[in-house]
Amino acid sequence: MTTASITSTPIAKPFRGGLVLPAVDTDTLQHTIRDLPPGNTSVLPLQQHLGDAAEPIVAIGDQVSVGQPLAKSNSPFAATIHASSAGQVVNVRWADTRFGQRQIAIVINHDFNDPDKTVDPLPPLTIKSDDQVIRQRIADCGVVGHGGARF
Repeated sequence: MTTASITSTPIAKPFRGGLVLPAVDTDTLQHTIRDLPPGNTSVLPLQQHLGDAAEPIVAIGDQVSVGQPLAKSNSPFAATIHASSAGQVVNVRWADTRFGQRQIAIVINHDFNDPDKTVDPLPPLTIKSDDQVIRQRIADCGVVGHGGARF
């Protein structure tokens, strides 16, 4: 494997103080990207966005398909949470997140029965679609920015 050379370019700071971090993490350059086999369980926190946590719309014991909505919220900042794999909902419990917080999460045991099946596609939007219809579609699809804002 060849390694890339990294050069730092000075970044103009618009304010006094703060940190200027390198744009590339040199600690990870020597590692290759690899696919991991799917695990047997998914733990999906119900607050993957700014604002209030989504409320479960599935129950323990339900079978879920890839892409199926699991939790929704009427909050303008919350996003719909979808199943990332097929399986059975086995628990709704508190779980630790990568940020060190505890949140309610849906736990799915994977059954791998429909890895190629997805939910039915939605009808296409047009340039003449109502603004509210477009906003609702984005909310229903669970589109969230990197910082947690729902779009």
